[in-house]
Amino acid sequence: MYNEYYKKYPPESVVYFVEGNIPDGYDVNFGIVKEYYSDRILLQMVHLRDTRLVDGIPYNKVLNWGEWKKVPKDWEYTDRLFEITYSTDLNKYLENLDITNPKSILEAYRLGILIDNKDYDFSHIEVDFEKDGKYRLVKKFYNYEITPANTRFLEYHKIYKTYSEAQSVADNIMAEFNRQANLSDYDWSLEQIDKKIDSFISIEESQKYKDFIRNNFTQKEIEDMDMRVSMMKLQIKKKGQKWHDLVLD
Repeated sequence: MYNEYYKKYPPESVVYFVEGNIPDGYDVNFGIVKEYYSDRILLQMVHLRDTRLVDGIPYNKVLNWGEWKKVPKDWEYTDRLFEITYSTDLNKYLENLDITNPKSILEAYRLGILIDNKDYDFSHIEVDFEKDGKYRLVKKFYNYEITPANTRFLEYHKIYKTYSEAQSVADNIMAEFNRQANLSDYDWSLEQIDKKIDSFISIEESQKYKDFIRNNFTQKEIEDMDMRVSMMKLQIKKKGQKWHDLVLD
């Protein structure tokens, strides 16, 4: 399906988006444009080609997963039964890979330095033991992690053509969070109340409601106040009381 975004974000081009959360923060990620839908776009997600080595063998070429072996003589619980290192094969390419440059990303994708997520093995290695002194290496996935999706559907308004645009959005999210976190309880409560009023009351009338709140309630009452829209009316609830309509005297 082709729409007005087809020219802005051409097929097989790189676009950027923001992902993350509070308190871990927000990062810029990228994907390659694949398909267009009425309200969102399909991106192919990519990952750096696997460079892990298991005891010197490429991770995806280890053939003896699950093979039981005797624990080495004089083995201690602090001794590792396998070693993970990383191949240096991609180092010369990684020196020139610039994720802020779409052309650099596409070139790395063309060369196979970046691969589709579906072609990357997101497992890790754990060791199983048996009571008769043997062990084996097994591939497992962390329970608290979800394997990164091969593709992502994102709304068009969450897509950015350049890295700098997306980074600016990520920075602004954290800056706004920090700004609000540093407000006093009173100022923060007033700001939340004002937002609710603005979302329901016309611009011409909203200031009357804001002034009424400030002039008729104490600081403590405002800090403890909840506000909502119910049955097409603005309602408030003070601590320990029931909801009631906000009526200007």
